[in-house]
Amino acid sequence: MLRARSEPGWTALLPLGESLRAAHLVAGKGGQPPRLIWTWQGAWGEDEELCAATLSALRRAHPTQTRRVWLLERAHYQIVPTEAPPELPAAEWRDALRWQLKGQIEFAAEDAALDLLRIPVDPAQRRQTPLLAVLAPKARLRPWVEACEQARLPLAAIDIPETALRNVCGRLEPAGRAQALLSFGSGQGALVVTQDGELLMYRQIELSAETLVHDDDARREAALDRAALEVQRTLDSFERSFSHLSLGRVLVAPGPGMAALVAHLGGLVATKVEVLDLATVLDLTAEPGLQGAEGARWLLALGAALRED
Repeated sequence: MLRARSEPGWTALLPLGESLRAAHLVAGKGGQPPRLIWTWQGAWGEDEELCAATLSALRRAHPTQTRRVWLLERAHYQIVPTEAPPELPAAEWRDALRWQLKGQIEFAAEDAALDLLRIPVDPAQRRQTPLLAVLAPKARLRPWVEACEQARLPLAAIDIPETALRNVCGRLEPAGRAQALLSFGSGQGALVVTQDGELLMYRQIELSAETLVHDDDARREAALDRAALEVQRTLDSFERSFSHLSLGRVLVAPGPGMAALVAHLGGLVATKVEVLDLATVLDLTAEPGLQGAEGARWLLALGAALRED
């Protein structure tokens, strides 16, 4: 009996508005960066038949077996900062926090998928382990999982944009220092701060990328000011919460209006601000067109496919 050929690495599936994007990465060899093998894009939306047809088309285009990760859209999950329950082993944190967080989420706690991200702390301080609780209603997840299974594209993991950006940011950190990454590639802003590849902080910026290139000078400047303010607030919070760490730089993913944002930020924050060069993170030989602004639109899918577990 013939078995389907298995392909190493991860394939990330990112639904974003009216399109579904998929990207497949494999680990680099001999110290080389991870390598992009292929990208694929199809129509997406609320119509179940359209989505099923798109998943089937993806299966036909790339039929080999691989590990796949589905990336949630922003409206489909919540992140709640919390702390580990005192005097409980880590294996019991989920069950305890599910009920503690019940009043802080917009859906039923008993029907929520729950994952916990540990935030590193100063080892000199004795305190409860800070956590980020990521919750999503199973009723929302189930249709996507079943649709992928029906298309013979079974999922091995479900992820969120913040951890996808963490995967990118963590690979470019200056030695011994933290780093921030700002992206508007998904249409709205997202900012993460990492240290040693771990997510320390995040901020969702409710500002559309289009406003940063608006024809009206006043609206464009107001958008730049607001984006800069959100970044500054995050950096100030970082200094208060992680006084034992230093921030090496802020990276900004390329794209329309990002050069102006880099210049704007450079005049307002003390930390060095630079444009992200995706070619320093990934081998993009298979898709050279992703080395510029187009790469920013694929950043979340690429980051999700950088999973190592």
